[in-house]
Amino acid sequence: MEEVKAYKTSDGKIFPYMEQAQDHEDSLKWIGKIDQFIESTSCPYTSGAQNSMMIKTIVAWEKFKTGS
Repeated sequence: MEEVKAYKTSDGKIFPYMEQAQDHEDSLKWIGKIDQFIESTSCPYTSGAQNSMMIKTIVAWEKFKTGS
């Protein structure tokens, strides 16, 4: 048997690396507003790969703005 180390986020997801868990945790802060944007007529990428990239970019931008 082998002991493993993992990181659990506030929504119960498990990640093998702290950086992944922190990125996910950060995205949880913004997902409500991002969902509102996606549902608005202002969002050009409502689904697909572009949507996923857009969400990651918005979260990264918000982290950058706050210096996190």
